[in-house]
Amino acid sequence: MRRGGRTGAGVSGDPAAAGRRLQQRPRGDRRGGELSSNHRRLGDQHGAGDRVGSIAGRRRLHRRAHGVVGRAHRGPDSARRVAGGDGRDIWLQASYNPILDVTGKPYKVVKFAVDITHDIPPGDVAAASYVLGRAWRAFPRGTIHLAVVDPGVGTERRALAAQVGGHGFVAPDNGLLSDVFAAADARVVRLPIPAAASRTFHGRDVFAPAAARLVRGTSLADLGTPVSDLVHLPPRRLRTEGADTIGQVIHVDRFGTLVTNVPGAAAAPGSALRVGSHTVALAATFADVPPGSPVAYVGSGGTLEIAVRDGRADQVLGLGRGIEVRASAPPRG
Repeated sequence: MRRGGRTGAGVSGDPAAAGRRLQQRPRGDRRGGELSSNHRRLGDQHGAGDRVGSIAGRRRLHRRAHGVVGRAHRGPDSARRVAGGDGRDIWLQASYNPILDVTGKPYKVVKFAVDITHDIPPGDVAAASYVLGRAWRAFPRGTIHLAVVDPGVGTERRALAAQVGGHGFVAPDNGLLSDVFAAADARVVRLPIPAAASRTFHGRDVFAPAAARLVRGTSLADLGTPVSDLVHLPPRRLRTEGADTIGQVIHVDRFGTLVTNVPGAAAAPGSALRVGSHTVALAATFADVPPGSPVAYVGSGGTLEIAVRDGRADQVLGLGRGIEVRASAPPRG
């Protein structure tokens, strides 16, 4: 998630399926073997990376990268041909993400860089924390997650790198990692801010370079200094009153669905949810209610959600994040 809601790793792609697609080549196409060998060749050209250590160098690299890869020859199977660091042609899959030196030649290829979402409202740290907290476990151990929703960029807020559950994270210390830190023990360091870093674009000048170093195997100890007094978002509390479970709306997705922190198990069939001044019956699917009607159901994350069939629950019901939700079990006969 960069400013505006982007991230360097996410659930919109299936790495296993992508890996299978990389192996599919037209019969007799020599490039199938070259793609894997080229990745090894490019990965060994670390010397070129030493020339882009400065922020100014990275800015030039960023501009050149678009030009070089954009001009590259595209083959019939979406492979692209670019000039290798040793003068030989190198074929890259279109899904590959080349890192280029200042001469425009690749020296490293990141096989999979996936966006989790483009739908985080600008500056909405709570939404970013929820989405990242839901997504990160879907990726294999060793994945590096770059998450930058950073309304405090340029202030005294700290920049962090962390390891949690075998995954790496790079993000601002503004509560964005709250849901991740709640899931497992974390090792966290504070990243230095280069003097030449833009005061409005730490995503480019601080966070992305730190994520790249983690990808290349740099340890947390070499990235920064340990910290423990981290910023956390307010906890999302649950309580019970008799047979009722009381929570709150914790997220509104791009469809206007109201996602709660009330476990699905708290509502038996026939239950009703009280959300603000509205009472919404529990159902199994959207089609169980007429178009335009609200419906409560157990969402994919295992908690209760409220939607409006063919509409937006946030607008139709006039509700949003923080609204109290009460799940009431049906009366016993």
